[in-house]
Amino acid sequence: MDAAYTDALRLSYEEALGHSNALTDHISTDHFSANYVDPPDWAIGPFRRDPALTFRLDRQWDDPTGVGWTSSAIFNPTMIERDGELHLFYRASPRMESTASRVGHAVRRDGVWTDDPANPVVYPTLPNETLGCEDPKVYEADGRYVLFYNAIRRTDEGETAVDIMGMVSDDLESWEKIGLVVPLDVSLGWAKGAVIPATSTAGPCASAAST
Repeated sequence: MDAAYTDALRLSYEEALGHSNALTDHISTDHFSANYVDPPDWAIGPFRRDPALTFRLDRQWDDPTGVGWTSSAIFNPTMIERDGELHLFYRASPRMESTASRVGHAVRRDGVWTDDPANPVVYPTLPNETLGCEDPKVYEADGRYVLFYNAIRRTDEGETAVDIMGMVSDDLESWEKIGLVVPLDVSLGWAKGAVIPATSTAGPCASAAST
């Protein structure tokens, strides 16, 4: 990782530390789980937090980029089951909804959550990732696993752009980046939340919700 790239990551991290938003600074899953009066007919829920199932990050990771990065918020998770274990992938940010994010991995086995000692499993290494890697979406296909994530970058004009990237794995632990999965002439530099529709017995198409 050359010095210019590291400097760009450091600047992104410093900007993230100064990020503040009155709406998102204090938001949590509880805001989306409330029992609203007279909900619309299409709404499902309400949902309630189960402390026994809740994952909480209680440590800081070593920073493979050399920037000295830390997180204060985790959110936008995706989860998949394998051999009776739950694999959780989540976005970790210096500040809620800031840039400079990384993606972490945790496993629930025998009723206990364990954060992956190899975290972060997704962090900036490519030219279009200098503003962070965020919002994972994990799927299984033909015995392999695919993880989509958003790469955040700054354009030559100084605008923020988002690319959908991909990684593949055979075991949900060792990952290989495969690069851009949505061409720029399709995304136009702004695409988020990859979703793969799947057929189901409930109807012709059941698609996962994106955040």
